[in-house]
This record gives sequence, C-alpha cells and structure tokens, in this order.
Amino acid sequence: MSLSAATGKAEQGRPVQTGEVVRESGKPSIVCEFVFGDVSVSTPAQDRSFLNDVIGVEILEKASDWIGRNMEPEDVFSESALREHARNNFEPEDIFTTEKLKQWAEENGYSEPE
Repeated sequence: MSLSAATGKAEQGRPVQTGEVVRESGKPSIVCEFVFGDVSVSTPAQDRSFLNDVIGVEILEKASDWIGRNMEPEDVFSESALREHARNNFEPEDIFTTEKLKQWAEENGYSEPE
C-alpha cells in the first residue's frame, strides 16, 4: 500500500516518488523512495550503501577466509577438481612417503629396476 503525496492517504498500487509505507493501522512503517503495492524498491545507490555498511566490500575475501578455516576441501570442491589440482601441482613424493610408494608399487605388481 502506498501513501499518496498529495492527500496523505494510502492508495493501493500507486507509485509515489517520496513517502512512507503505511500499515493497515494507518501508522507509517518505513520511509522509502518508491513504493509499489506492498513492495518497496530501493535505488542502486541505496543497495550499494546497504551492502557496504552491512556486509562490507571484502565479502569474497571474507567468505574465502571463512571457508578455509571452517570447511574441508572435499566439502567445497568435487573429487575430480581435487584430483586435477593434485595432479597438476604435486608429485607423488610430495604427498606419500617413500615407504608408502614402495608398498603401493609392490601391491600393484611393480618392482624396482635392478
């Protein structure tokens, strides 16, 4: 419901440049720039200001930091993405001990060259 700028009375569905949203009781609820029916529409500048004040401008960095502190990689990335990352960034020796590698090789039919 919108508030008519001329009459001060609420009129359903009439956009108002400036005014207040009016509750059924007739008391003002919130000041906003545009009102369409029961839905208020903020301006892009108001949206940016709100997000900056409430969330901040470093949201992606903060989200990444939080995820890094609170979640395991397998909770964030798919198994195929983890495998690809490991394949492209590590050698088996970076991940497994020499003993583990030898054990795997023996169990899978490989032997050390003589």
